[in-house]
Amino acid sequence: DAQSRETNNARVQAISKLVDNKDMILVTTIDALLQPMLPKKEYENLNMTISLGEELDLDEVILKLDRLGYTREDVVLAKGQFSVRGGIIDIFPTDAKMPYRVELFGTEVDNIRTFDTETQRSMDTVHDFYITFSTEHVVSLETKEAAINKLKNIQQFFNFCFCCSPGCYESDNCMFIIMFTPYFEGNLLCQFF
Repeated sequence: DAQSRETNNARVQAISKLVDNKDMILVTTIDALLQPMLPKKEYENLNMTISLGEELDLDEVILKLDRLGYTREDVVLAKGQFSVRGGIIDIFPTDAKMPYRVELFGTEVDNIRTFDTETQRSMDTVHDFYITFSTEHVVSLETKEAAINKLKNIQQFFNFCFCCSPGCYESDNCMFIIMFTPYFEGNLLCQFF
């Protein structure tokens, strides 16, 4: 699992640099080159910066981190993770050497420091930091909503639910699981379980 996480982080960093048009030489395998990717425009707005003195809506930050592919944990130990404890947000960006601890005073960013994952002790103070996507397979909210609406139309047309009994799509309790698989040029394949 640690090796796959390292591979994912390396791919995410390379994609991030390509999206930002940074000069680089990319050396890769044929298998890695042939893996499906989203179009460049899907990646362009998948980042955020947190700065000292900035006003933050904690719920919006949590939603954005989730959308960027970060995993919420009790304690941040690895890249791509975040945690929230009261007015403290710990985030380990995939392209950072150390994680960041953001301390809020109400909604204002009062303090930002790096911290050690082993001891969880705060270290150096910073003015701001950049967060990019944590997984290469991020699907925009608009694309997800469009796919869900299409699936609901299919359910209604066939009077069938993918998870339980016929007609249950009319209920607010109807649940169906969708796995979004991005392919080249942004085509989206939905698989049902």
